[in-house]
Amino acid sequence: MQRYPHDITKYEVTETLGAGTFGRVKQVIGSNKEVLALKQISKSHIINLKQVEHIKLEKKILSELNHPFIYSLKAAFQDDTFIYMIF
Repeated sequence: MQRYPHDITKYEVTETLGAGTFGRVKQVIGSNKEVLALKQISKSHIINLKQVEHIKLEKKILSELNHPFIYSLKAAFQDDTFIYMIF
């Protein structure tokens, strides 16, 4: 299984794909030149909207999925401000 860096500085952001209530989805290039999606979620919004358990469940479900038509979670990590999910 391929390892993905748990450091946002290891990814090159190329464009924003979408934005929502909690954050943004950006297209990034990984260290091996693989094109990935980065979901960047604001911790303050998660806490203010009482969605902590929802985000934990999202991470759990996406990390367990293995389906050809649903994207899979490659890595998840956080810093002081955001939670990041790599797809």
